[in-house]
Amino acid sequence: MTIDVEGQQYPVLVRERQRNFIKGNLIHVDFLAVSLTEKLRAEVRIDLTGVSPAVKDLNAVLVPGLHTLSVECLPADLPDHIVVDVSPLFKPGDGIHVRDITLSDKLRVLDDPDEMVVVATYAKIEEEAPVAVEGAVPVEAAEAVEPELSVERGKKEEEVPEEGAKGEKAEKKK
Repeated sequence: MTIDVEGQQYPVLVRERQRNFIKGNLIHVDFLAVSLTEKLRAEVRIDLTGVSPAVKDLNAVLVPGLHTLSVECLPADLPDHIVVDVSPLFKPGDGIHVRDITLSDKLRVLDDPDEMVVVATYAKIEEEAPVAVEGAVPVEAAEAVEPELSVERGKKEEEVPEEGAKGEKAEKKK
């Protein structure tokens, strides 16, 4: 984009955006002035699109490995985002690597070509194992044994204070 400052035009890139958390509107934007003849390095967001047959038919889940892609290019050739289609993921275990992404010849990818962008995998189902507690009785044995009551029922007699502690205090007061 181009910014006009006091009648002079400057080519710029948006470096950072701040949004109002509640309303979502922009409250601040940082710009970076660039030269249109020099290559730059940038992180470009990866957007996943499409429907994977592994997810649709086999209850797999998609696990993203990368959220951004590091690229080098001229500022005019820098894309806002890179779209990756996940429809070729037919079964769990299928994945898309950096080398599988088709990009413009004007972009040079800096990430490792073998790095995984997204993979379809089985959802992990955890079964809760019984927890062994020290001194615990198995359920079958617990039903056979009646628990002992630790609380005595009925009204307790009032305790009579011992002469030692309270008796000494009474003598000192007199």
